[in-house]
Amino acid sequence: MAEEVVQISFIRVWEKRECLSIAYPIEVQIARIARSVMIDVLRKRASERKALDAIKHKTELSVLPHPMDEKQLAERVNDAVQKLPSRCKRIFELSRVEGLTYLEIAGRLSISPKTVENQMSKALRAVRRAVALCYFLPL
Repeated sequence: MAEEVVQISFIRVWEKRECLSIAYPIEVQIARIARSVMIDVLRKRASERKALDAIKHKTELSVLPHPMDEKQLAERVNDAVQKLPSRCKRIFELSRVEGLTYLEIAGRLSISPKTVENQMSKALRAVRRAVALCYFLPL
């Protein structure tokens, strides 16, 4: 996460290089940018954790009576992933299977990190719907 924050911070410094003030030392300005980037990253991660905890809580409430149900759940998730548009599917696989960060995915696919975030939101929403439909849980 630290590498991601540093990378994003220096990208922002570069993008805002013409707006930087000569009244403040560059170190102070970089520190401020890094602080705001870190807060953004922590908020995003907290939001993701909260969503995962909610899903975990819902799945804990619906006890799986047979091992076959776990297999059916895995099949539903796999089916939902396979039905995603190719770009969305690729981003999902890079994140969840290969464990890449959004910034790494953006670099590998030459797209913006925000695009990666949007595509992951769509993919996770589709997977949640598939799981919810499987267990008749509210969305």
